[in-house]
Amino acid sequence: MSLIRIIGTGIAASFLLCSSTVAKAALYDGNKLVSDMKAWEPWESSRSDDITLLTGFGVYLGYVTAVADSSDVEYCIGDGITARQLTSVVAKYLHEHPAEWNKPAFGLVRAALRQAFCKREK
Repeated sequence: MSLIRIIGTGIAASFLLCSSTVAKAALYDGNKLVSDMKAWEPWESSRSDDITLLTGFGVYLGYVTAVADSSDVEYCIGDGITARQLTSVVAKYLHEHPAEWNKPAFGLVRAALRQAFCKREK
């Protein structure tokens, strides 16, 4: 698991660094995130060690956890929440919002995590 985390975190960090400036088009959008999520889903259901799944899986896992750690949602996520739970929350959101897949991935992940973990104060 540590190799997967290292690969995913490295890839996600490079995406976040590249997308940290304001731009009209995102380098990593929801369509690419969904593609990587689809590589994660078979692994999630089978817990396979198949190395061919690592590329998309690592990007998806790394990207979701990096957004969770680097955006305002980190303050909403409670102790004990695992990377597996975070990726499952984002996958559910992506499946429920296919019309948004053309949007930047950072915003989609952030929206999914905010919806699941951040309670709005009234």
